[in-house]
Amino acid sequence: MPSGWPTSWAPWRSCRWRRPPTGPSSTPTRRARATSASSALHEAPRYDATSDFLPDRAVDGDPTTRWASRIFSDAAEWFQVDLGQVLAFGQIELHWEYWATRYSVEVSNDGERWREVAGHQQAERAKEPPQPVDRILLPAPVEARYVRIQMTQRPQTSGEAAGTSTWTPKAFSLWEVGVYLR
Repeated sequence: MPSGWPTSWAPWRSCRWRRPPTGPSSTPTRRARATSASSALHEAPRYDATSDFLPDRAVDGDPTTRWASRIFSDAAEWFQVDLGQVLAFGQIELHWEYWATRYSVEVSNDGERWREVAGHQQAERAKEPPQPVDRILLPAPVEARYVRIQMTQRPQTSGEAAGTSTWTPKAFSLWEVGVYLR
């Protein structure tokens, strides 16, 4: 576990969660039931032959795959994970490709009624651009089944001007999302 992380937390990464073991066979591991997003790059007519950027790519444990929203759009986007059951957690990590400069973290127990628990203002930049990592430490543990990132603003400069690539897609993209249990 990286230094600085609370040792009493076990990571829920890549749609998996673990509880601290209490006996030889008491460490359940489970995949989340679903991920979803407001859009995905494969929905653009030019890219409809690929499934490379679907929401589940940001929670598959592979740091070389990612979710990407539709491109060339100024619209807000969201990315959501279903933890499979209500769980208590206190930390979220966002490994960005094309990052949001404004976003909020919302939670729900039923997938219908949402409440905001954090925003970009609470994020600690664990890695600087290009392709930053944001770590959000919640002031108190939160219990929820669903976690959603609402992305509303992109950087003023992106692509080559921001040091990420020579291409500026006007999109949001996440390499990996991590939710850490309490």
